Amino acid sequence: DMGRIGALLSPAGNRMDLSEAVASSALRDNDVVTALALPPMSIASNSWAFAAMKSDGSVVTWGHASWGGNSRDVQEQLAGGVQHVYSTSSAFAAVKRDGSVVTWGD
Repeated sequence: DMGRIGALLSPAGNRMDLSEAVASSALRDNDVVTALALPPMSIASNSWAFAAMKSDGSVVTWGHASWGGNSRDVQEQLAGGVQHVYSTSSAFAAVKRDGSVVTWGD
């Protein structure tokens, strides 16, 4: 999975509007446009914190420490093998490939 397009760069290296039609752009025949791909990830959240599952199966967190923004105590368990992340109002749960569940937050 290559992700999704985050930006298009014109032949001059300028960011192009993704919603702009190619026909209305200043592109000419044989111009080269560069597509920058965003890595696939899913983000779970509550009112105070976020948890992003990256394409390699690892999880990064940020936000209020008490409500799941700090996952330092389970950092090694979130380093890979995560298939899905769920959120509650004050905590997160990560389901791993092996069926185990890792929780953090309040």
